Amino acid sequence: MWNALPSLSPRPDPSHLRRLKPLTSEQYEERRNKFIRAIDENAICTLASAHNKNLPCRIAESRTANGSFNICFFLHFHTVDKTWVVRVPLEPVLHNAWDKVQSEVCTMRQISPFPGSMRTAATDFSATSRRNIMIMDCVEGGSLTDKKILESPQERRLQFYTELVDILAQLRTLEFPVGGSLMPHWSAWSKPAVSEVLSIPLNQFQTDGYPTSVKSTKSAVEFINEQYRILWETYLLPASDMSRKGLEKELFALDAIKKWLPKLDDNNTRRQFVLAHTDLRYSNIMVDDLLHIQGIIDWEWACTVPTQMFIPPAWIITSDVMFSEFRCALTSRRDSSAGRSLLMHQWTQDNEINLHITNILRQSSQLTSIFYRHIYPKLFTESRDVILSEYSTTRSGRWKWKGGCVLQSVTPNTSRITIST
Repeated sequence: MWNALPSLSPRPDPSHLRRLKPLTSEQYEERRNKFIRAIDENAICTLASAHNKNLPCRIAESRTANGSFNICFFLHFHTVDKTWVVRVPLEPVLHNAWDKVQSEVCTMRQISPFPGSMRTAATDFSATSRRNIMIMDCVEGGSLTDKKILESPQERRLQFYTELVDILAQLRTLEFPVGGSLMPHWSAWSKPAVSEVLSIPLNQFQTDGYPTSVKSTKSAVEFINEQYRILWETYLLPASDMSRKGLEKELFALDAIKKWLPKLDDNNTRRQFVLAHTDLRYSNIMVDDLLHIQGIIDWEWACTVPTQMFIPPAWIITSDVMFSEFRCALTSRRDSSAGRSLLMHQWTQDNEINLHITNILRQSSQLTSIFYRHIYPKLFTESRDVILSEYSTTRSGRWKWKGGCVLQSVTPNTSRITIST
């Protein structure tokens, strides 16, 4: 029988959650668009010029990029043939844009030379108010895509994975005694301090008006508990048109993950935290035509995590083919540095459940898709429909995992409410 997980942080009062009224995706989109329309592009050019010896510049309209949390303007200084990126955080979808900017700049200074030199400023560029911005050198190349990987010859894919391994190994060596997001130390910008965690799931909570945060932590157990708390609270929020079957799938997955969590801490003997990107999606990896990595971008959600929660990108560990090739590249480099040797030991096929659970804790919206595709088949021998049917009927069943261990349901009565629209 698994050891009991140390007590989680107090769960919120469900009645408080029911009073929340999260914005719909359409409402968020409307606010984002209104914010973007208010940006004065002439003021952006003036600002960038002021940071570059008052040289003239213009915005390359074809290269303006609108992401989930930022809009980027590419400014070309034609007299010196140089391109800068002015990145504006989309404040309507961010809880604290200035904290995010400070954390990202502090993180980027820790992982030089990726993605290049950067400058920061907070000044007037909007017609109506003061905003936060980042000014960075442009990272050449284009965003990685699955098509670029899959259509490349094997030799080129191996070269790409090898370069990615080298970057991850570099990060793996950046150890800290505390878990959280990097912020400038009060005594100097160049000296980082570890502050409360900034993350995508937590940001969603906070922008919806829910008063919660994740403080910096000194132990892996504490860090894992806090991440699970955010996952749990995410699935207490109102859901639109959620079926009973869908609710049961979520609750069963949450129960199973909670029962597995002590395994995440089993082998953490060093009690160290390491710097992780946490959002290393395709679009945040810039490559050239030959699949050489030119830089890694969008470090705003980077944080220090327990060593066992330092994982490869989600798109690698959810693909059997890519994970196999990635492991081959890692094997070929395992003896070239201490960081690569540590990753080789940690990222094994025997450790896949830990990798996927960590992935869920980072991407709470992917709970059921990751759990039932990648975790459930490794834990249970019985049919999913059979177990979920019993779970729905009794809400107090016991199910045998592979290996003879037992999952005891601990889910309370109704947790998530549905709203029909």
